[in-house]
Amino acid sequence: GRSQETDYKPSILEIIEKMDDGNGVSIGKIFESTNLDEVLVENVISDLLASGMIYEPVVGKLKKV
Repeated sequence: GRSQETDYKPSILEIIEKMDDGNGVSIGKIFESTNLDEVLVENVISDLLASGMIYEPVVGKLKKV
């Protein structure tokens, strides 16, 4: 079941927060700074966007709300 899955949202949020120079962080940089599977990272990013924890100030860049 889903309860067994590790929640990667906090660690992805932390990466976004740490790497944000004020203009958001490119999705590519997030992939580079984590050793997680890209599909997994994309899913986490989608969840974060959907839940309003992060937003996309420009296409391909992510920023914590």
